[in-house]
Amino acid sequence: MSLLMIPVHLIGKKILIVDDEFKIRQLYSSALQSEGYEVFEAADWPDAAKFLISQLIDLVVLDIHVPIVDGVCMSGMIGEIDPKIKILVASVYPLSHQRRLIIDADDYFDKAEGLHVLVDKVRNVLSSAYIREVE
Repeated sequence: MSLLMIPVHLIGKKILIVDDEFKIRQLYSSALQSEGYEVFEAADWPDAAKFLISQLIDLVVLDIHVPIVDGVCMSGMIGEIDPKIKILVASVYPLSHQRRLIIDADDYFDKAEGLHVLVDKVRNVLSSAYIREVE
């Protein structure tokens, strides 16, 4: 998608990708940057916390199985730092399992679904946040 087709309220939104797999972070980062988002990457909680404290993150794309602090615990810690940060769970677990593990996430993504689905879900989560802010 070209930047001309992206709603202006989404350009420059800050997304943090938390995944212990370097190649996954790179793949997601590249796809989301091409959509106009500012993207940060973290492999674990200590790295993620640095970005959550130093940047105004709009959305975290969060894997469940990460070292040190897993995604389940991390989702609660993100909410304590800033409850307005949206969370999109991205995992190899089936969506039903993801929903049971992290019940308060804004959306869920099965890594087998493909990048276009991830990009659509990111856009939808961030758009719904924008609509709530405007209302």
